[in-house]
Order: sequence, then C-alpha cells, then structure tokens
Amino acid sequence: MSELDRYSVSSTSPFVANENMDYMESQCVREPKKMCDFKKINNKLLKTVDSLHEGIGSLEECRDLCINAPFRCHTYDFEGVCRLSHHSSITVASVEEPYLTMNGSTSYEMGSCYNVVLDCHATHLIAKLTTNKIFNGKVYARSRPNSCVMDVDNSLNFEITMEYTDPGCGIKQEAPGRFTTDLVLQHHDQIMTSADMGFNLKCSFDLENKSVSHGVELQVSGQIKSVASESAVVPSPNVSMRITDRVGGDIETAQVRHTNWQQFITGDCGN
Repeated sequence: MSELDRYSVSSTSPFVANENMDYMESQCVREPKKMCDFKKINNKLLKTVDSLHEGIGSLEECRDLCINAPFRCHTYDFEGVCRLSHHSSITVASVEEPYLTMNGSTSYEMGSCYNVVLDCHATHLIAKLTTNKIFNGKVYARSRPNSCVMDVDNSLNFEITMEYTDPGCGIKQEAPGRFTTDLVLQHHDQIMTSADMGFNLKCSFDLENKSVSHGVELQVSGQIKSVASESAVVPSPNVSMRITDRVGGDIETAQVRHTNWQQFITGDCGN
C-alpha cells in the first residue's frame, strides 16, 4: 500500500511493467483543493467526460465546479457547456486518440493543489501545508528568504514555525495582538517559476481587558445592616471565583460560568 498514486508523483511515467502484479488505485480520495493551479491544453478537448453542466455563466464557475466536484475532477473545458472529467494527460497516455482536435478550444488540467492550516500560538505561528503532488523545494518568509526558510524533500505534508519576535522571520505587527507575514512555496532552489505559490498569513488575538463583576446574596436570620459587594477589573482570559459557606468551607455544588469575556484566535490564508 502507498499514500502515492499516479497523480501525486512527479514523473510522467510512474509505472514499471510487472506481469505478476495488478495496480489498484482509489478514486474516492479527498484531495487538498483550496488553492489549485491549472495548465492550458490548447486546441484539444477530452472525448470522455464524467459530467456536463449547462447554464454556467463563466469559465471561473466551471473551474469551481471542477474543484468542488464529488469525484476526482482533473480536467475541465468550457465551450458554452461546462464539461468535467477525472481524466488527465497522465491517465489517457495509453488511450488511442483521447482528445478531440478543435481549433480555438482550450482544456484546463489541474496541477498542484494546496491546503494551508494556520495555528496561532501565544509566541509563534505554525503554518501546516498539504499538497496533492510530491513537493520538493523550500518554504520561506517572503521578507526573509535566507534566514527564515525550511527545505522540503519529497513530501506531501510539511510545516514551518515562525516566532513573532524573531527578527530573522520579520513578522509584522499591524496592531497589538495582530501579526501578519507572507509565505512563499518555491519549487526550485534558486529560480521562481509560475508553479510557485504565495500565501498571506494572519494571526489575531483579542487583548482587550474585560470588566468582570459578580454578586452573591446569602439569606441569614437576624438583622443585616449592610450588603457587601465586590467588583474587579482583570485581564482576560484568566478569571476564577471561590464561593464558601459562613465558616469558610468550600461549597461543592456551586458552579461558575464565564459569560463576560471572549478570546479570539484566527488565522486567515490566501494566495
């Protein structure tokens, strides 16, 4: 068993002939498809497609249908009708005349796709990247390509950690609790190509102090001349309260609910 298939390997000829073995490939795999690049195949349309969609208004809508298709869509074309197919130039390599020749037409074949998950911590951020094709290159901060860089060797999943206060990574602080940086995914060690991707990463924390107040009413016999109350201003999110009986013992059945403070940690990514 292997986590790789003919779509995820870099070679255009991923198979080696073996008369004693059969190759089985899953077509129901969920691939990362948030950010994808497509290459153009001019003057050719696939003969075999999986679905047809009429009433599509633009090429971009057809592209989105391919990205979000319930099957592994790898090629689409839009000639008044949006056509989607799980085939690509890799899968039809052994098929005789798989394309229709039509001058002026264009097919779009999916290349690499990426998902980015951003974890925002108190002192650093972690960008976790997943791709559908084996990546061999480097990931680095756009403003610090030499000091904040990580080499990636033939991997589908990788991550980079960047400290907010590390001058070597140069993360910008736009406001108290708001950090941003640009991340670059580069395939070649020295040369940038059209296949490279850029991502904008943002971490936001709500650092505003919150006012927290509480009141406890205890009913006792006898005369009560005054009522005691207490309020405090504390930095969120650490809030605690202890309730006791009249002799100082803890009340086991008391419940404390935090209702007046919130903490927000968000991470936004874009290419």
